Amino acid sequence: MKILFITLSNLGDVIMTLPCIDILFEEFDSPQIYCICADKVKNFVGSIEGLYKVISYKKKQTPSQWISFLEKLREEYFDVIIDLKNSLLPLFLKAKKKTPLFLQIPPNLHSVEKFKLILEKTLKKRLSFSDLKRTFKVDEGRKKELLTILNSRNTPSLKRVFLGIGARSHIKRYPASGFSYIIEKLNEENFIPVVVGDENDKEIAFQIKTLTKAHFLDLCGKFSLQEIGAVLKEVCFATITCDSAFLHLSSYLNIPTLGIFGPTSPVKYGPWGKYKEVVFKQDLKCRPCQKSLCKYKWECMKTLEPQEVWRKFQCLIGSLN
Repeated sequence: MKILFITLSNLGDVIMTLPCIDILFEEFDSPQIYCICADKVKNFVGSIEGLYKVISYKKKQTPSQWISFLEKLREEYFDVIIDLKNSLLPLFLKAKKKTPLFLQIPPNLHSVEKFKLILEKTLKKRLSFSDLKRTFKVDEGRKKELLTILNSRNTPSLKRVFLGIGARSHIKRYPASGFSYIIEKLNEENFIPVVVGDENDKEIAFQIKTLTKAHFLDLCGKFSLQEIGAVLKEVCFATITCDSAFLHLSSYLNIPTLGIFGPTSPVKYGPWGKYKEVVFKQDLKCRPCQKSLCKYKWECMKTLEPQEVWRKFQCLIGSLN
């Protein structure tokens, strides 16, 4: 079975399409999945175990470059084309089954459920989520280095809580002062906080260090998301995270997840594993605004009390007993 799988452009969205890939591996015997993705996420997509080929594109291309890209795809014949991006690309390619161009999707459906619904409409059958999860192919040396850092204090995995302090949009980020409070509370309860993020989040980690003397491991900018994903299930007890790719990675791996939400909707983008909680400012009429800019000085995140975040975390870990 030769399948063209068109995923989305942002890393968090890509992770929310992984359950669809899991379903394909259960539905078909040894499927050859060609995955089309944006150039900026190709390293992550390339690490997903089981994909036959990854085809990346740059968003800004000339018309002639897009035509060349399309012509190369037309050289292949696919049994199924699954387009979770809802693009026009399937119109120009041949396949036995294709995602319909026009779909009716319930407006408040979680994105993971939405992608499964698109897959169902493409394959024309009801589907169930799979317990079989993809693993991430990473360099064994890097994996060993990460595990060595995490095990430096000889702490069992049940004591590590990972904090996803970053987000693609700055208005989705929880203030450093709030995270410093949470880290102090984690220390008091004998948890080991592990802060994760990319290069852009190093400044937030530095701010946290200036606000608290409590101990935490800082991995910001040191390891890629797929490298963290390769070990997270075995080393992490729970996560506390902004609405970010890390939130969705934690959910995908079925790790207990607390999502901190501001301008975005937890109904559509909240944690989606078995054990989950969300926290957001309750008495703001403007949220969730779903906007990238805020005219109210980021109140939905700035005024969310860290005590409330901690209370929700206690609810999360209480549900595990």
